[in-house]
Amino acid sequence: ALPYLNRALQLDPAHEPALEALTELYREAQSWSELAQLLLHRAEAATNPARRRDLHAEAASVLHHKLGDLAGAAQIFEQIFADDPA
Repeated sequence: ALPYLNRALQLDPAHEPALEALTELYREAQSWSELAQLLLHRAEAATNPARRRDLHAEAASVLHHKLGDLAGAAQIFEQIFADDPA
């Protein structure tokens, strides 16, 4: 499945169904670093502010809980709060 998803994303880097499928593939494979990077990519591409926030929060959670990167997670959470202080 990975080669097909990568090919689809080469043709359309914002193809949400392929991005979602790749997200699930990385999650199931416990490829935490790849998952965090993909979530950050999806967050930056998101046009909906709530979706952007949720993807950033999930990436920060992966960094913190799965990769032990507390500084990276804190940086993302600071960005979330700066973008939406409410």
